[in-house]
Amino acid sequence: MPSIRFCSTEDGKRLAYALDGDGPAIVFPAWWISHVEKDWEHGPFQEFFGALARHHLVVRYDRIGVGLSDRGRDPKDMTVDRETEHMGALIDHLGLDKCTLFGVSCGGATAITYAERKPSRVRNLILHGSYLRGCSSVEPEVQEALVGLVRASWGVGSKTLASLFTPDHSPQELRRIAAMQRESATGETAAQLLMLGYSADVAALVSGVAAPCLVTHRHRDRVIRFDAGRELAANLPDASFVPLDGTAHAPWEGDSAALLEQIFAFLGTDPSTTEADVFPARNSNENALVRRGEVWTLSFEDAQALLKHSKGLADLATLLANPGEEIAAATLMHQAESAAAPVGSDDVLDDRARSEFRTRVQAIDEDLEEARSFNDLGRIERLEQERDAILSELRVATGLGGRSRKLKDPAERARKAVSARIRESIQRIAEAHPAAGEHFAAAVRTGAFCCYEPKSSVNWRL
Repeated sequence: MPSIRFCSTEDGKRLAYALDGDGPAIVFPAWWISHVEKDWEHGPFQEFFGALARHHLVVRYDRIGVGLSDRGRDPKDMTVDRETEHMGALIDHLGLDKCTLFGVSCGGATAITYAERKPSRVRNLILHGSYLRGCSSVEPEVQEALVGLVRASWGVGSKTLASLFTPDHSPQELRRIAAMQRESATGETAAQLLMLGYSADVAALVSGVAAPCLVTHRHRDRVIRFDAGRELAANLPDASFVPLDGTAHAPWEGDSAALLEQIFAFLGTDPSTTEADVFPARNSNENALVRRGEVWTLSFEDAQALLKHSKGLADLATLLANPGEEIAAATLMHQAESAAAPVGSDDVLDDRARSEFRTRVQAIDEDLEEARSFNDLGRIERLEQERDAILSELRVATGLGGRSRKLKDPAERARKAVSARIRESIQRIAEAHPAAGEHFAAAVRTGAFCCYEPKSSVNWRL
């Protein structure tokens, strides 16, 4: 967990900020709402900022009114000028002579304003999912609807915005994000800050920005339209524009590895120069498969790759921890003590699972009603697909008269599922790290019993 500290602003407010890493400083102007403590609990967030902190001093903070900063704030005081003053106070407090500013979404307006006013203090600008004029970043009727919804019902509003920020997330993850938003700010503050973002306009300032700038934007961003990012890059004097694939608005969501590659190239950072920071105590030739949050770091034969978490990678780690030992697929599937698979029959879905499925269908129906009221076509399509999939599973699992169907051989089910997910993970490894992929393809045996059997002994840190 990065160190959380406080500084005072010129208007007597206490600003909470977090520091992580060492090296040339990257300061993140505050985005819509944040929480310097709770944000770190999210795996992708931790991995993204952790990757930057291996090479840089990373500074992020909660704007006044949200998170761990002082909550009381007059709506009349919510201006880009005041936001810029608060960030400047933090930069002065830290004694940073020069830094890179990384503006995310509405934080871009603060970054541009500071860079235009304090050119000698800004080394580079990175702007992701940002815009020139907030009023043209989203259709006016959408702006009005979102602000009104957040103000009228922060519960429904937070769920709606979470689905816009990360439309590809699971329902459970969307609920987590919505809950974090509600913990970080009141509904009225959240609404006022949305209005601040939509009213921000830096069109008159961009021509005065001297710092080199990297502008990145995902093609299918549903929060800030893609053309807003293109317009921003076109108006900055020294900007490179990098379109990215994906739907996620926040830089740490989606394919963050592709974004980090662009960031490091722009800053002239060689990620391999401080690779030892990932495993400070390891030897250069040590092999490792270590999970941090939702990312696995694989080190093999002096090369490294980052892989998104999957059950197959977890299975593989279990096999590496027990070289030469046969482990039942059923044990890997259930992550329980190894035991012979029983002969007999089990319900495809037990009573609890069927109840949970039906409860989820009811929740989807409620979310569908809400999505249809806002004509949110993307959300409607995603919810309908999930509903159809659950109902299909229930139909498969239920016979005539609602009787549960039976699986004749649970061991066979485990064999197929575990073998498939291990093979899929080895294929992903081969794409990211060919030498490791070749090694695992030869050394891992799958089936009813799975085993890691390298031709010669290989030590792994797990």
